[in-house]
Amino acid sequence: MKAKQQILSLCFWIFFLFTYQQVAAISQPFSLLFKTSPVLNELPSKDVQSVYQDRDGYIWISTRNGLFQYDGYSLTTYKSNLFHSDLLNNNNIMCVGEDGHHRLWIGTYSGLNVLDKRAGNRKSGSSRIDG
Repeated sequence: MKAKQQILSLCFWIFFLFTYQQVAAISQPFSLLFKTSPVLNELPSKDVQSVYQDRDGYIWISTRNGLFQYDGYSLTTYKSNLFHSDLLNNNNIMCVGEDGHHRLWIGTYSGLNVLDKRAGNRKSGSSRIDG
């Protein structure tokens, strides 16, 4: 009989401690901690128009001064260039989206551009539609 009482007492204390921990966790206010990457401070334009995460996990940041790819460590810049016709047709990037063929569709102020992420190019295997 004494062993049964000890087991019941032990079960009671385990239940009490478990319940107390749950109540204590719920009663504490929730706080969120946000940290920014110092790399994002390197953006030449703070005027961000859209942010998109592709299926590979890359973050694409559309600004009025170019498109930036963030991989969690560094930024890659995509900008139009007067001397290279295979680059973006405008630096004012409005939006970005991805299709099922790993192509990134980039909407600019001057039209639509396509970046083939697998091939890593903007002209060969992709198209540019001016509008």
